[in-house]
Amino acid sequence: MLEMKSLARGLRVLGCFTTQAPEWGAAELARAIGVDRVMAWRTLRTLCAENFVTQDPVTKRYRLGIRVIELAGSVLANLDPFAEAKPHMAALWQETQETVRFILRSGTMIVVANVLECPQSVRIVGNMGRRVPMYCTAAGRVFLAFGSETLRQEALKGPLVAQTVHTLTDPNAILAQLKLIRRDGVAIDEEEMTEHASAIAVPIFNRGVHEPAACVAVMGPSVRLTRARLEALMPRMRNVGRSISQALGCTNLPF
Repeated sequence: MLEMKSLARGLRVLGCFTTQAPEWGAAELARAIGVDRVMAWRTLRTLCAENFVTQDPVTKRYRLGIRVIELAGSVLANLDPFAEAKPHMAALWQETQETVRFILRSGTMIVVANVLECPQSVRIVGNMGRRVPMYCTAAGRVFLAFGSETLRQEALKGPLVAQTVHTLTDPNAILAQLKLIRRDGVAIDEEEMTEHASAIAVPIFNRGVHEPAACVAVMGPSVRLTRARLEALMPRMRNVGRSISQALGCTNLPF
């Protein structure tokens, strides 16, 4: 029981170190966790011995140590974008009753890596493994909007083939769309890749990576995914993209 109390106290001490409060003195920590100063000092000395915290030799204040960084690195190295996205995809599927897709980039193409198929009789099939161009899809434009200038130049160098009568093939018009996507954090495609099918997509970012690692998209018949419904879904999709990205360790989201 004593060991469990000591462990709990040590974890409470570690929990006090945040971005807003990266340094603490022993007396401050004692007040913060509600113990006497000697108890706080003993806990800090134990954490120092195991490199979970370190003490500045001049100021005598404490900061998180290298062991915390090592543990965080181990966790982040094993984070899987699809694993983090799965529960959010399932929630979107339940809410929208439309096809939900997890999409990756391959050069200037996108690849459907996983699909939750729409349960309704009239639906847009997810086509797992299908590769399509970036310029004419919501998912592809997510990658273009938040990707590198080199990627945009390569994907839009043309000639861009119209997939439907609604496909944008003017690079300047697409670039204008990409500015809006960067502003909104969400891309919309209305019958540009497939007749009578619309989609909305949001990027997923990994820790320390400035380009999307993947994206999540909802796709369905245009009679159901109307412009009004797509716009109503935008805040929800933004929350999905932010939640998955933050779970992957991204703390500097561009939207």
